[in-house]
Amino acid sequence: MKRVGIVTLHFSINYGAVLQCLALEKTLEKLGYRVKVINYYPRYAKYYWEPQKHICDAIHDVLQKKNSINNNFIYECLRATKYVVQFNCSNADYKKKYRKFKKFTRENLNLTKEYSSIEDLRTADYDALITGSDQVWNSDYTDFKFDSVYFLNFGANSAKRIAYGVSMHLYDNKEDWKNLSLYANRLNAISVREKSVQDRIEATGYFIPCKTVLDPTLLLKKDEWINYESTEIKYEEDFVLVYSLKEKEKCCDLANKIASRMNSRIVDISPISICENSDWVSDCAPADFLYYVHHSKYIVTDSFHGTVFSIIYNKQFVSVAVEKSKDLRIVNLLKSLNLECCISYNFKNLIQIDYDQVNILIEKMKEQSINYIVSALEE
Repeated sequence: MKRVGIVTLHFSINYGAVLQCLALEKTLEKLGYRVKVINYYPRYAKYYWEPQKHICDAIHDVLQKKNSINNNFIYECLRATKYVVQFNCSNADYKKKYRKFKKFTRENLNLTKEYSSIEDLRTADYDALITGSDQVWNSDYTDFKFDSVYFLNFGANSAKRIAYGVSMHLYDNKEDWKNLSLYANRLNAISVREKSVQDRIEATGYFIPCKTVLDPTLLLKKDEWINYESTEIKYEEDFVLVYSLKEKEKCCDLANKIASRMNSRIVDISPISICENSDWVSDCAPADFLYYVHHSKYIVTDSFHGTVFSIIYNKQFVSVAVEKSKDLRIVNLLKSLNLECCISYNFKNLIQIDYDQVNILIEKMKEQSINYIVSALEE
């Protein structure tokens, strides 16, 4: 039985990051592989996600950001220091949420011991290594530079090295793509999550052939996800669920209009409360997220994985996306499933999604994605 190690952003206090890792692990196990999630937790990630932050890490963060020294370095340092002080003084809700996330990952992911650097991983012993899914090649999440760990530049030379469903910036600079290709030169197979990323990768001419595959969360069915839902929540009223990471005002406005039309409450699971008179769940963990998606009457979100789980659970929803944005994850997904009507700038009325055809398309894409995994591991 082949031993497979996954490296991804599983440590993030983010529903999608944790659940896509869980989905990939479970999919590989169903295919007959022995799977471990490599518990890589670097310094920069700890600064970003830990509930207690340190000023020295904040200054390091400023130094790593492009052009920060040219754009008033002292001001940026002072602003970062202020952020740390304010965060540490007002993070009780986040601490509770953080503990619930860590409990969920401990109980549901097959984690290795913790590693903090690529040097710790040099002798990692696996038959195959997989990087992804999620934004492992997005430098904004990896200390504003590419991290060799997420390009699998460790372990035995004989190990298969596979990128599954990776996501990233559509970098403007040709040098960034060239640099990225140098990091990726040990990979045996590359697949990405968005067709727009595949097109850009292929246009550079720097990479081996690339395919577009499903996000791992779509490889599990609704009935499988229900097993990971919280059993402690009992929300009796009908509610519209809102989950926003960026377009807070637009999401709140749509949620209010839809809730008013449906005569329903609003449950808000965004990192910060975005709607007055809503029920904000400040410590919402992955199991809670799944529960609220399952039991909602309607969903409003600007999150990629908020959109994905709306589809998995066959929910009526609207995804708030910005026209002409460089972040095409949501748009790419909805176009592939003929669900452009659910994009906010196309949204006119409360439509009823017919999921029969959507589910047929997903099953076809799922079969192709699983075939890709098996082929990459076995050839």
